[in-house]
Amino acid sequence: MNPRFLNGLAAKVYSKRLRTISKSNNNYKPGIVSTLHLAGNHLNFNPHVHAIATRDLINSVSGEIKQILYMPYKTMRYDWQRTVCKCLLRKNYISKEEHTFFMKSYPKGFHVYFEKINIEESDSIYRIAQYIAFGLFHNSQIQKVDSNQQTLTFRYKSNVESITKEKSYQSLTMPIDEFLARMLFFLPNKHEKSVRYYGNYVLPAKRLRLESLSKKSLWAEAIKSSFDVKDPLTCPVCKNAMSSKVIYSYEASNKEKQLKKKYNLIDGYFFPRRSKDPPELF
Repeated sequence: MNPRFLNGLAAKVYSKRLRTISKSNNNYKPGIVSTLHLAGNHLNFNPHVHAIATRDLINSVSGEIKQILYMPYKTMRYDWQRTVCKCLLRKNYISKEEHTFFMKSYPKGFHVYFEKINIEESDSIYRIAQYIAFGLFHNSQIQKVDSNQQTLTFRYKSNVESITKEKSYQSLTMPIDEFLARMLFFLPNKHEKSVRYYGNYVLPAKRLRLESLSKKSLWAEAIKSSFDVKDPLTCPVCKNAMSSKVIYSYEASNKEKQLKKKYNLIDGYFFPRRSKDPPELF
């Protein structure tokens, strides 16, 4: 199981709860930057999501902003629990008996922690960004390497007081081979993105691509209805899809001259000019 899907699941839960509070439709979205860490502090398997998100919602169509003045933290714990367990059950990662067990074993929901960020007074954004950049382990945590016993000792954060924010630490010793195996296990797969963007922070590339395809189809249908062609988007010779390029009006005449130097215009298509036949050899 690759738990990377928890990234998008957390964004969905957060966005849905904010829209429910403000009684907004799906056009209202927060901005979310999140990452998923697979390991706990002592290199145990403990997938968890870290995110920076806006509390206000922005209408992606009209630009209207809706302020969220109240955050139901306890409700979000239940939201997260129900959504994760339901998703795991749907993907057949857990059985119905295990689903019931997890729901009953955590009567207060799964752990969800929020911290309000004041950009002018808080360094939370910097600390979260630093935490994401450092990854799951830092060299400064290593306390001792015993070459004779082939063991390694490192320090990890075991607890943080919710009120005083005081941190407590413990040390753990394990064989060097086991330490390396854990580090390799938690590395992301090749080309796998660890930081994701959701809501209003999503780049509009997908939306623009869909709009471009819809415009293409309208243009193609207009050509089909006006001229005797089967599909103007495919090559009449090899039948493969042709690439489209945008040419602005002030460049059109120069572009036409360049094309006519290299290609012959036949029935609305540019075909490569044939090179001169080589002279016959006697």
